[in-house]
Amino acid sequence: WPAAVSKTPRGGCPFKTTIWGLALWDGDVWGTDATNNRIVGLDPAKDTFNVVPVPANNSLPYSLSVGPDSALWFTLLASPPRIGRVDSSGQAALYSVAGDSKIVPVDIVFSNATRGYFVGLNTAGAICHVYEFKPSSVGSSSSFSTINVTLVGGNYNLYQPTSISLDGDTIWVTQHGAAGIASYNMETGTWTEFP
Repeated sequence: WPAAVSKTPRGGCPFKTTIWGLALWDGDVWGTDATNNRIVGLDPAKDTFNVVPVPANNSLPYSLSVGPDSALWFTLLASPPRIGRVDSSGQAALYSVAGDSKIVPVDIVFSNATRGYFVGLNTAGAICHVYEFKPSSVGSSSSFSTINVTLVGGNYNLYQPTSISLDGDTIWVTQHGAAGIASYNMETGTWTEFP
C-alpha cells in the first residue's frame, strides 16, 4: 500500500493506513485510505496503484460504491456532512449534504440513476436515519455544490447504522448500536427489525 508507516500504538502493531471501504471499479480494486485522506486503486495485474487525493483535509473517506453514472462515490466521516465522487478521469469532487449538520453519511448505495441512498450517522447521538438523493442532480466536477436529501421511512430510529444495501424495493441496514439488522419496504412503507 503506498504510504509511510505510522507510529505504533501502545500494545498494537504498526500500520500504514486505515482502509475502510472497498469496491471494484474501472478494472482496479479501490480502497478508502482514511489516514492519508485519499482513495487508492490497486491494479492487481500490474501491481500498480492509482491515487486520488480527497480535496479537503482530514475528511476521513469511509465507504465506496459504484454509481449508475459509472463513477466511484464515497462517504466521508468528518463534519460538515459531504459525499465524494471520483469521475472517469480520476478527479475527485465533494458535495455538501443539505439538512442537519449533525448527520454524517456513513454508507452509500444506488438503486438507479435517479435514486441513491445513504445511512446518516448522527454525531450528536446514536439515533440515525436513511436518506435518499438524486445522483443525477450533481455536476461531474462542481466540487462543494449541494446534494438535497429526503428522509426515508419517516422518523424511524436506527441505532448507529454502518452499512446499507438494496434488494428491489427493500432497503437493508445494519445497526451496530442495536446489534441487529433493519429492513424498510418502500412499497408498504414498513420497517422490520431482525435482532
